[in-house]
Amino acid sequence: VLWFDERGVSERVYSKIHLVPFSESVPFKYSWGRLHRVLRSFVPPVMPQLNAGEEFTRFELRRGSRTWYIVTPICFEGTFARLCRKMVKQGPKNNLILANLSNDGWFVYRRGQGPYRGTTEQAQHLVHSVFRAVENRIPVVRSVNTGISAMINSNGEIKSVLELRVGEYRKRTMVAGVMQCDVLVDSRRTLYSLYGDVFAILVAFIALIMTVRVMCVKRK
Repeated sequence: VLWFDERGVSERVYSKIHLVPFSESVPFKYSWGRLHRVLRSFVPPVMPQLNAGEEFTRFELRRGSRTWYIVTPICFEGTFARLCRKMVKQGPKNNLILANLSNDGWFVYRRGQGPYRGTTEQAQHLVHSVFRAVENRIPVVRSVNTGISAMINSNGEIKSVLELRVGEYRKRTMVAGVMQCDVLVDSRRTLYSLYGDVFAILVAFIALIMTVRVMCVKRK
């Protein structure tokens, strides 16, 4: 992600940290070269192997006396709750927006020489952003190539969608255009934002103890 200021100068960048396994990055490149080459043979040669970014970037948008902050999970990074939580937690929560930039061309298909069409995976990708909005009480803006571009408020409500209306039909994938909407920031911090997966870990630990206890009782 390149951030351009009003002068057209790009001074800050965010590089994707969580790469797509077996497409953008095949594992064991440095630790087990022979296995890496075997796995790489199953990946189309046209898929370049990328180097992951190392740090999160919080972009700043200044207008007058106000400043908005924008974090940008790229593509399927937006499906990882833990990663998005780290992005949100790295600085002040006030005036923070999560912008998911994605290429959903992975999910299109074509029959013969017909046009390219969208699939249900594109809608599923959108739903992940709803969870990220609720988990952190943060508005999410999605700008998606071939997929569904939308704005989701901090309550998880999809408030705006880029769509093409053809009669009664609303086309939301494979649509080119510009979407203008109001994005309301939210200063609330959720338990998940503060403590992460502590509750899930606690439940798993209790379940493990109960399982061991049941097994011990059965043996007696």
